[in-house]
Amino acid sequence: MEHRDRVFLEAVSIMRKACPVFNYVKRSDGSQFPIFARCLPHIIALHRNYHESVPLIKVNLQFADVLRDAGNYGTIGGNSTLSVPMLRTGMEICQILPNSLAVQRQLCNIMAALQHILQGRGTAGRTEALQMALRIRELRFQEMQGVPRDQWAEADIVNWGRGTVDLGCALVQLNRIEEGKERFEEGIELYSQYEAFKIRLFHARSLHVRTLAIMQSKAETREQAEATIKFIEGELGQSNYLTLQTTSYSGHALFTIGDVDRSCELHKDMFEQYLQVDGNNAHTTLGSQYCLAVCFQRKGLLKEARYVQGAARFMPKKKRNNSGLLIILLGIDNTSPKFWKSE
Repeated sequence: MEHRDRVFLEAVSIMRKACPVFNYVKRSDGSQFPIFARCLPHIIALHRNYHESVPLIKVNLQFADVLRDAGNYGTIGGNSTLSVPMLRTGMEICQILPNSLAVQRQLCNIMAALQHILQGRGTAGRTEALQMALRIRELRFQEMQGVPRDQWAEADIVNWGRGTVDLGCALVQLNRIEEGKERFEEGIELYSQYEAFKIRLFHARSLHVRTLAIMQSKAETREQAEATIKFIEGELGQSNYLTLQTTSYSGHALFTIGDVDRSCELHKDMFEQYLQVDGNNAHTTLGSQYCLAVCFQRKGLLKEARYVQGAARFMPKKKRNNSGLLIILLGIDNTSPKFWKSE
């Protein structure tokens, strides 16, 4: 058993060196993703081997670290089915290991990734996500208690800020709008003090705008929605996943206040981008396709609403290279009748 465990941990160490550490501060940086894609099959094999071993292998925090990063990568890639088991295993490892600051930090990072996925899994998932978000806030508070704000490191600011904003998301998902709005405003206030966190500031504002829309603050919703899109797209480009996420939030907010025309424009742009970035069958593409169809329906364009549901099947297929990444072979011509009309 000792030999088995030692060999397993050596394999984990090799994988940790090969797989980049997920960049929490600059999470919009996609340069790591091709390396993650190459490492992912090996991490999946390690994860399967761990659970199939009897008795369980005595692992260390480094294995939880690798699973955390794989879970984050899978989440961004839209593969929550892959991510959830890895993240839950990472949580289990943190609960088995002796308690320490390093273990608590790891547990917070794992729960932060997992609760994002659970928010989309019905009332039970949202309730569990809120419990995780509250636990993260509690652990972060314990860690930073007594440390003056001007002595916080960059990672401390990001950890507290994203924990606050994530809690806001979890509250809003359970229709606790006022409480969620307060947490978003707390995150916005924090990030606004630091020039280095402008992207995070505007991302928090893109979440805050959803609460403004629900409360029918129409002028503020329009102003903030357009400002967040303009800034994040200008910083990251139109096809960056954070830009697309921001566009989605703004599109939903504008639809909520009755600005269906502008919402339709945003969802159309987003649908085209997701087709290029993620392909025909990704949940992101299908979700934006549905939103666009709803916009057309609300505008009374029932023919367009029906046709857009079949638009993706006219798009070129994607092929995979040896690293497992998807490569777009052809672009989209949204002026082509074939794009919007069924044959």
